[in-house]
Amino acid sequence: MTRKSKSGEGTANPEVEFNRALELFKGGNHQKAAKVVRALAKKFPNVSEILQLQGLIAVESGKPKDAIKILQKALNVKPDDPKALNNLANAYRGSSQLENARDAYRKSLDIRPAHPETLANLGGVLADLGEFEAAETVLSEAMKLAPDFADVGVNLSFVLIELRKLDQAIDCCLTTLEQHPNQINILNNLGRAYLALGRNDDAEEVIKRALGIDPSHTGALRAMGILHFLHGRWPAAWECYELRWRIQATRYRAFPQPPWAGQPVEGKNLLVWGEQGVGDEILFTSMVPDLVEAGANVILELDPRLVPLYERSFPSITCLPREFPPVKQTLDKGIDYQVAAGSLGRWWRLDEASFPKRSSFLVADPVKTDTLRQRYRDGSESRIIGISWHSANKDIGDEKSMQIMDLAPLARMSGICLVDLQYGDSDMDRAQFEAETGVSVIRDKEIDSLKDLDGFAAQVAAMDLIVSISNTTVHVAGALGVPAWVLLPNAPMWRWMIDRDDTPWYPLVRLFRQNKRGDWPGVMEKVTVALGGSRENFPSRP
Repeated sequence: MTRKSKSGEGTANPEVEFNRALELFKGGNHQKAAKVVRALAKKFPNVSEILQLQGLIAVESGKPKDAIKILQKALNVKPDDPKALNNLANAYRGSSQLENARDAYRKSLDIRPAHPETLANLGGVLADLGEFEAAETVLSEAMKLAPDFADVGVNLSFVLIELRKLDQAIDCCLTTLEQHPNQINILNNLGRAYLALGRNDDAEEVIKRALGIDPSHTGALRAMGILHFLHGRWPAAWECYELRWRIQATRYRAFPQPPWAGQPVEGKNLLVWGEQGVGDEILFTSMVPDLVEAGANVILELDPRLVPLYERSFPSITCLPREFPPVKQTLDKGIDYQVAAGSLGRWWRLDEASFPKRSSFLVADPVKTDTLRQRYRDGSESRIIGISWHSANKDIGDEKSMQIMDLAPLARMSGICLVDLQYGDSDMDRAQFEAETGVSVIRDKEIDSLKDLDGFAAQVAAMDLIVSISNTTVHVAGALGVPAWVLLPNAPMWRWMIDRDDTPWYPLVRLFRQNKRGDWPGVMEKVTVALGGSRENFPSRP
C-alpha cells in the first residue's frame, strides 16, 4: 500500500517499514527499530501487529511499563490475540507484576493451548512466585511438547532443583545439553544440582565449562565461589563472593563514606555494617577484633537484637542498630570508610594461617548464664547438652534438618540433661521424644531465641555441649567458645568446607558429616562413638 503526503510525494510502504523495524529489532538495534515502529504506530494507531512489535521492543529495551500500556492498546484492538497476551505477560513480568503475568499467560493458553513458549513462560513466572509444584506440572507438559526447546529445559531444571528433585534435575539438564551443548544456563543449573548432591568434582568441571563460554556469568561465578570456599581457596572465593551484590542489589547499603578497600586502618574511623542472617552476621564479625587490634576505631551496625551482646563483648567500639533508613550516627562525615562485614575476608582471611586461634570473641551475660545453668541442673551434677534439629531456611532447610528422633541416641546417656534450643514451636517434637525415649527435654519458656538474642546467648553459654544442625545456634556457640558439634548434610554450606571435622572460623566447633544424602543415623553413630557413652568424654571448655 502507498500513501500520499500533502506534497503529493509517496511515503514508504508500511509493510516494508514494518519488516525493516522487525529486522532492526532482531539485529539488536532496538533504538532504530523503536523509531521506525513509532512512526508506523502514529500513522496506523489501530493495527495490532504494529502495536505488538512496539510493545515487544519496549520490553527488550528495559521499559516494561511503557510496554504494558502499548500491549493493552493492542489487546483493545484484538482482545483474544494469544500472542499479544503472551507479550503483555512478559511485560508484566519485567515490571515485577508477577500475578498479572501469570494470569495473562494462562489467558493466552486458554486461547492457544499447548503452546510450548507460553508454557515455558508460565512455568518461569510460577517459579518466580515460589509455586514450584505448579511450575513443574506446566514445564513437564512443555517438555513433552518441545523437548528441544532450551528455555523449557532451563526453567524445568531450575524448578526441580528448588524442589530438591536433584537426580531429575540432572537428567533434565543432560537431555537439554544433547540438543544445546553450550546453553550456559543449563550448564549452570547442572553445576548447581551437582553441588547440592555433594558431587563437587562434577560441579567444578561443568562450571568451568560454563565460564569458558561466558566468563562473566553471575550464576556460574557464584557456584565457582562456593567451590572455592569448600576447598579453602580463599582469595578466589572472596573475589567471587563480591558478586553477591549483583544478585542481592537491594541488600547493599549505600552509605555516603568511601568503601574500604584494604587501606591501613590505624587511627581511622571504619563503619562495618552487617548483612544477611544472624548466623552470617556473627561469622563475619569474627573479623572485627582484627580491625580493633590493627588500630581501627570501629563503628559496627548490626541486627538490633545483637546490639546488647556486642556492646558487652566489644566495649571499645560503637555498636548501632541496623535501621531503615540508617541511624544518624552511621552517616557521620567523620567516618573515613565503610565496608560490608562479609567483605572483610578479602583482606583478613586469605589463607588458613590468617585465622586467629581465638577460642571466643563474644561474651554472654555471666550472671544470667550461671542462673540458667543452675536451673537446668536442678541441684544435680548433670552435664547439659543443648539440641537443635530443624531449619526453616526456605532454600535448603529440608536438607539441613533432621527429625528430633534422630537425636534419640543422646537419651541413652546417663548423667546428662537435654535442653531444647530449637527456635519456634517444638512442643509436638518434644512430646514425641519423651514418649518414645522416656527422657524429657527442657524447654525454657523464659528465653525467646528469636526476639532476645542476648538472653539466648546466655542460654547457649550455660550448655556444656551443643549438638545441633547448622543454624544460628552453632554460630552463637562458636563465638562464645562453647563446644558445639555440628551435624551436617553431605553437601554442606560453604562455611563448613569439606574433608575436615573442624572449622577455622570457630576453634571449639567440631563437624560430623553425612557420608550420603539423608543419612542422619550415620551421623549420630559418629556422635555416639565420640561421646563413648560417657559424660567424661565431653569436650573441655577454656
